Amino acid sequence: MSSFDLFEKEFPVLANLGTLAEKYIYSDPNSSLYKLRKIGEAITTLIYQYDNLPVPTGNIKDIAQVTRLNTLFDYRIITKVTFS
Repeated sequence: MSSFDLFEKEFPVLANLGTLAEKYIYSDPNSSLYKLRKIGEAITTLIYQYDNLPVPTGNIKDIAQVTRLNTLFDYRIITKVTFS
């Protein structure tokens, strides 16, 4: 059982990454963090797709995550971007 099981039907990629992040949290924390980062990237990709946002390069994977987040902020899809 995973905290991410609720995503399985509509967003299987999020469910899979989340399950792996939970699995590795104690045995391989770096892999767990990597999976969590991939969840963030997958979420921004899904937002671009669902909101039909333009992708200047033609491929969403060619856009850096920070650029995706700033664009979502500029479109007022997200309300706050915090970088530390």
